[in-house]
Amino acid sequence: MKTATMRYRGKEWPHNPQSLKITSQKAVEERRLGLAGALVRELGKHARIVTGTGVIMGADCVERYISLCELKNQPGSAVLTLPGIPPFYAFFKSLELICVDSPDTVKYSFEFVEDLGVQAPAIKKEYYTVAEGESLWDISHRFSVPVETLLRLNPWVRRPDELEEGREARLC
Repeated sequence: MKTATMRYRGKEWPHNPQSLKITSQKAVEERRLGLAGALVRELGKHARIVTGTGVIMGADCVERYISLCELKNQPGSAVLTLPGIPPFYAFFKSLELICVDSPDTVKYSFEFVEDLGVQAPAIKKEYYTVAEGESLWDISHRFSVPVETLLRLNPWVRRPDELEEGREARLC
């Protein structure tokens, strides 16, 4: 089975990153109670932090890096799709050029921060019109419908990561 590639705002990374780290934490408070031990309580979820590094190769590597910079500079959050985990809304926080080894290679690092303020909207309609660059994972996350359900309802989908813009996807 082919895993999903990394996607953000409809842009697919040409190659999955060389390294990918997802940090997920809870806010926890611990109070010492002297000889009685400690009181620990959970305060809530922290936003996930996604960091990684990658390499862009080819004669157009600098132009492709610049297109990532433009993507980072767009305001607001969007759906971030990573291999092996459900998509979630995130802000593209930073992009750093590490070095240019040769005219055909660019190394970079990136950071995304989960947007905890975005909730998936409730389904209010039976069909959704696929937007440019959207995948079935994007639609699944947006409407809180499992990908398996969407695949069953939309037999026209051959690859969940490649949907035809303007096509109607059945949601329920």
